[in-house]
Amino acid sequence: MLTSVVIIACSTALLLYWFRYTCLLILNTRPSTAEARRSGIALWLARAMERGRVEAGASRGALDELSKALERDYRLLTYLLKHTTGLDVGGITIEQRMLMLDFRLMQVWYRLSRALFPPQSRQALQEMCDIVACFAEAVSERNPQAARAVVS
Repeated sequence: MLTSVVIIACSTALLLYWFRYTCLLILNTRPSTAEARRSGIALWLARAMERGRVEAGASRGALDELSKALERDYRLLTYLLKHTTGLDVGGITIEQRMLMLDFRLMQVWYRLSRALFPPQSRQALQEMCDIVACFAEAVSERNPQAARAVVS
């Protein structure tokens, strides 16, 4: 009985480690923002990256506003990803689904850590901003008209 519990606990820990490592790897290996600047979403992406630069001295209210803005952007971009799929694109990829789950996990971690662990909450916000920027690049690659609609 004890052996089974230990094996399940270790397997769960390894699965969580793999998930986090994979999400960070996806975010770190995405194309540079230079490609996104050539698309119509450059202005929006620049604003998102500017918002994502979380300073150490930022107040809790400013961080909460950033979190709400990221949530709005996330909802818009996931809607566009789901509804701008073409026959040649194939829908939402497994990497994008993983990043969607990671965004939700980072939201929960931000809410739990913002009072007790401010540096970790800032890291969660930064990762959320990276995910939103990754989705913005994906939308601009799929449909330049949708990317221009996001900017305006």
